[in-house]
Amino acid sequence: MEVSVEKTANKLERKLLIEVPAERVQGEITGRLKVIGKRARLKGFRPGKAPLKVIEQQYGPQVREEVLNDLINETYTQALQQEKLNPAGNPRIESARIEPGASFKYTATIELYPDLDLKPLDKLKVDRPEVEITEADVDAMVEKLRQQRGTWEPVERAARDGDQLTVDFEGKKDGEAFAGGAGKQVPVVLGSGRFLAGFEEKLVGASTGDTREFDLDFPSDYPNKQLAGKTAQFTVEVTQVAEQKLPDLDEKFLEPFAVSSMEELRKGVRENMQRELDSVVHGQVKERVLDQLVDQHPGIDLPQGLVTEEINRMRGEALQRMGATSGKAAPELPAQLFEEAARRRVSLGLILGEIVRKESLKVDRGRVKARMEEIADGFDDPQQVLDTYAKNPRLVAGVEAMVLEDQAVELIVAKAKVTPKKATFDEMMNPKQEGEAK
Repeated sequence: MEVSVEKTANKLERKLLIEVPAERVQGEITGRLKVIGKRARLKGFRPGKAPLKVIEQQYGPQVREEVLNDLINETYTQALQQEKLNPAGNPRIESARIEPGASFKYTATIELYPDLDLKPLDKLKVDRPEVEITEADVDAMVEKLRQQRGTWEPVERAARDGDQLTVDFEGKKDGEAFAGGAGKQVPVVLGSGRFLAGFEEKLVGASTGDTREFDLDFPSDYPNKQLAGKTAQFTVEVTQVAEQKLPDLDEKFLEPFAVSSMEELRKGVRENMQRELDSVVHGQVKERVLDQLVDQHPGIDLPQGLVTEEINRMRGEALQRMGATSGKAAPELPAQLFEEAARRRVSLGLILGEIVRKESLKVDRGRVKARMEEIADGFDDPQQVLDTYAKNPRLVAGVEAMVLEDQAVELIVAKAKVTPKKATFDEMMNPKQEGEAK
């Protein structure tokens, strides 16, 4: 087998010109035809007695096609090993037909992984939140548990923040009703911020039986473009005002939690809060590390094949979130929507892959097992999920990739300059959005 490698205008692209000797090609074809001849049943011949020429006339085209495909798969791998090439993604094969008595030539176009110049990891600077869960934090969480188990009781007074109103409402724009602008017996908790800005505030002070009329402006970025930036007129009739009655912190309240005392409940609440906090802190530190890694390595030459694969993966994920499939009924999502994020993901994958290689990281099997058990615990039948993983190497490979990424991030954090930054539990669990009042 002869192999030559050509560069193209694409910095990462290579063309492999592969030629398989005629003797090897014909040997493969003849060998397969002989195997077929031993069991073939052809009219006019006893089983296994048909001449090879007759077998070739009957099965030749099929055998040549099979030999062509098998030779490509086999010799392509051999060519990569011979030339010490590590392709990023699958090759693009251009081949000719097998001609009798001639060598078989084909071209495999591949993209290579770029050479990465890793920057020193000790130059990274990471803020790590330091959070202490206080007794006040636990108090607030217990109060949330009370509110979740609270009941609404009608009252004969003016509504105030925290009350739940039951309302019938209708909205109109320029005197015309619009889709989604009306409702019957709709619960509205004043101060919850779940309705259009200003809607709940206009109902403060209303009593059962009151009717309120007011105008509200829709924000300019409102999803319904026909209403975005427009003003609508609302008529709201209050059919009930109710206040929340919270349960006493007694034995009846403790029953659903399977604890016998408030001390035991608070201990369990604190442990759950700590687990959630640890997860959030880990996520924040990881995100900051990965962002800095990408910023530290700008201008990486990316294999277009990997970018295209990532775009397709992200498009599929988006369709799943939309409840659509990749069939004819699925909406068309342009590649441009995912281009920037896909390129970032590919860049990050290449950087982390190089760190794993350079640091000789090996996946921690114990952590893989623990991660699969953690995933399984979220389902009704954890053992069934674990059995599914045991039978599917691709699922296991996905978990291994997640674990190895976490190991790489931990190594990076260990080498980086980490600065502790004080924060409260509420700041961590309820971060303010950009533009929100501080």
